[in-house]
Amino acid sequence: MDMNQETVAFGGRLWWVDLTCGTISVDPFSYRPELRFVELPSGSTLTHIAEDRDDFMREVAKYRRIGVSEGRMRYVETSLHDPFLLSSYVLDEEGSSWTLENEVELKQVLADGGHEWKEKTRPPQIAVLDPTNANVVYITVGEQEHVVAVDIYQEKIS
Repeated sequence: MDMNQETVAFGGRLWWVDLTCGTISVDPFSYRPELRFVELPSGSTLTHIAEDRDDFMREVAKYRRIGVSEGRMRYVETSLHDPFLLSSYVLDEEGSSWTLENEVELKQVLADGGHEWKEKTRPPQIAVLDPTNANVVYITVGEQEHVVAVDIYQEKIS
């Protein structure tokens, strides 16, 4: 595993993130720490990694994010191709698997909000998850890298 995102503190555990395969967590205060692995959602694991691993890992981190929002661990990803699906998953109560919560066609949401995607420009990238509103994901769009808040539940820019 290559950790390509900052460590997340959640549920009394520290979570180390590899956005190509999953997370490893441990209770740092346990007398007998046990590592726990949680794989990314089905279809999200990347088994083929390019020759230049460092560049590949930096690129993956632009389109995937794990964080805590509304007191739950969440995984968000956007596809690299039109219509740019933005998918949001939540970790189950047992901390063992992910459940799809919302999915939206980002291209249409951006166009409706005045940020139409143009051919041959970079795809929308995930900036950060809103820590207090699980429906909001901040993304960067356009060559000037404007940051916009996307409400994936209401399918609009908020």
